[in-house]
Amino acid sequence: MPIDGMTIGFYVGVLVALWILYYSIAGFRGPRLRYAAVAEGPRCQGCGYILYEGGGENCPECGERIVSDRRILERPAPPTPPVAMALGIAVVLFPVVVAVGYPVAAALDQVWRGETGWWIKTSEGFIIISATVEGRGANRRTDGIELHVQKPSGMRDFWVDPTYRRIWLPKSGPVAINRAGILHARGIELSGANAYEIAEADEVVRDIDLMINNQWNDSYFGWDRKGRYLLDPDDRYGPFFWLPSYAGACVPVWLIVSVVFGWRLFRRYRRRMMAHREKWMSAAS
Repeated sequence: MPIDGMTIGFYVGVLVALWILYYSIAGFRGPRLRYAAVAEGPRCQGCGYILYEGGGENCPECGERIVSDRRILERPAPPTPPVAMALGIAVVLFPVVVAVGYPVAAALDQVWRGETGWWIKTSEGFIIISATVEGRGANRRTDGIELHVQKPSGMRDFWVDPTYRRIWLPKSGPVAINRAGILHARGIELSGANAYEIAEADEVVRDIDLMINNQWNDSYFGWDRKGRYLLDPDDRYGPFFWLPSYAGACVPVWLIVSVVFGWRLFRRYRRRMMAHREKWMSAAS
C-alpha cells in the first residue's frame, strides 16, 4: 500500500490537534479553588458570600446549598470526557482497518489491475501494443489498449476502444480493428500492401482480439491492486491519501470498531465520573 509524506503529515497534524483538544478540556475542567472561611464566618463555596448563622440551608446570594464541612479548600478535577481520545482512535483505526483488509482483498480478482505490453517486428520497425485490464481471471475486463507504431518519421500513437472495437486516428477518426484499419494506421492502403505488411497487420488484429476477448493468460500481466489518490501526484499538494478500491467495504467495519472503542471509553468515563461525585459528596457532607 503506497504511503506518502502528505498523508503521514495529515495524520500527525490531526493527532496533535486532538491532543491539544484533550488537554484544553482537561484544563477547563481543572481543580476549582474553594473559598476559605474568614473571621466573620464561613464562605459560600459557590460565590464566596460570607455566611452567617441562621441564614438557612442555601446561600442568599447564589442559592447554592450550604455544606457543613468547610475544611476542603480545593475541589478535585473531574475526569476528562474522552471526546478527543475517541476521535483519535477513530482516525487511527481507519488506515489500520484498510491495512488489515489488504491481504484479505488479495483473494478477490476484482481488486486487481493489470498492465502488459508486447511488440511486433515490422518492415519499418516495431508496433508496440500496451494494454491495461481490470480484474483477474474470468473477471478480467480490458480497460484500454494503445498502439505505438514506429515509422521512419517517428513514433505514432493510437488509442484502441475495446468496447466498440475501433482505433482512433488523430486526423481521420475511428477505423475498425481489421486488416485495412491497421494498415491505414500505419499509413498504408490495403490495395498497395505487400504480403509481409498484410501478415503483420493480421498479427496485430489477432493479438488485439485475444486481449479484448479475455484469452490472454494472467501470467502475461504485471499486477497491482486497484486504487486512487484523493489528490493525484500531479496535483498541487499531491500525492495524498491512497485508497484501494476495496476501501468502501472497510467503512462499515471501521464505524463498528470505532463505535465499540468509543462506547467503552465513555462507559469507563461514566464510572469514573460517578465515583468522583460520590467521593466529593461524601467529603463535602
